[in-house]
Amino acid sequence: GDYIFSDNLYFEDLDPYLEMIDVNIEQVNAQQKPVVQEFIRVMESIGLNVTIGCNSGGDVELVEAGSTSRYTNIPDLSGKSKWDFDFTVRIGSDKVWMVKQALETKLKAGGHITRTAALKVRLTDVEILGLDKPIDLDFSLTPQKERYLPTEDAISKRLENMKEQDEYKYRLVLANIMYAKAMLKKAGSYKAARSILDGPRENGGLGGVGIENWVLQYGGSLIDAALDFVKHAEGKDFIDFEKEYAIMDFGQNHVSTTKRQFPYDNFVMKNMRHRGFEIMRDTLVAFLEKRKKDDFVRKFGV
Repeated sequence: GDYIFSDNLYFEDLDPYLEMIDVNIEQVNAQQKPVVQEFIRVMESIGLNVTIGCNSGGDVELVEAGSTSRYTNIPDLSGKSKWDFDFTVRIGSDKVWMVKQALETKLKAGGHITRTAALKVRLTDVEILGLDKPIDLDFSLTPQKERYLPTEDAISKRLENMKEQDEYKYRLVLANIMYAKAMLKKAGSYKAARSILDGPRENGGLGGVGIENWVLQYGGSLIDAALDFVKHAEGKDFIDFEKEYAIMDFGQNHVSTTKRQFPYDNFVMKNMRHRGFEIMRDTLVAFLEKRKKDDFVRKFGV
């Protein structure tokens, strides 16, 4: 069915993000296309054909898992940030090692491996033909065992539905997500606890995809999402909060599906930790207070 938009989609601080949407889309496409082409070249060099998207049926299925694939990434207002792309790679179990080796040896030209595990490859400062600057790439490998609707596709389908209904409101929702991510990243409660490698894991937040699902859960409105979060958080510690407040994933987690675990994530329980909860709560209280002051000034002109 149609997406139900909130009536609280706009506030003045969104303007820089609204202005950046078209530029961000153009920049993402310009950066991502050469990366995908280089990935395809590397896979073809070891005799594997590539198709794009989950359930697409190639020897290797390349799933664009990061927020850039949905244009919900934090736009680079300064023009100085380094690009970072996340992919899920679905492959037959017998090809995992072969693909991992190819990524680590054939794709890291000019760069280096900063993280590697059985099913993960993290490459930094990779030089890609067609790009002016080195970029970072993160690949999660998962076996092609079954068909399912993954996390990123569930969000993408909702965003596509919004755009078809009302493109202006769709753009407002993108701006709300971008603003929420930038605000929580600056506050220090953004990354999921398991993704924090260079800081305290108790600062774990909802993660990028968790923030997207959180805002979308409230009609695309950060204001509505903040109001409900603060209402449930008031007077509670994290243990009590997480018992009654959930942010659910409508798509399935690739890794959980592969491991035959419950595949629909609750981003509060899975990603957040007690200090990250406190930081997010306090940040949202300050955000809402600023909205009240802005509304008062606008109404009375003082």
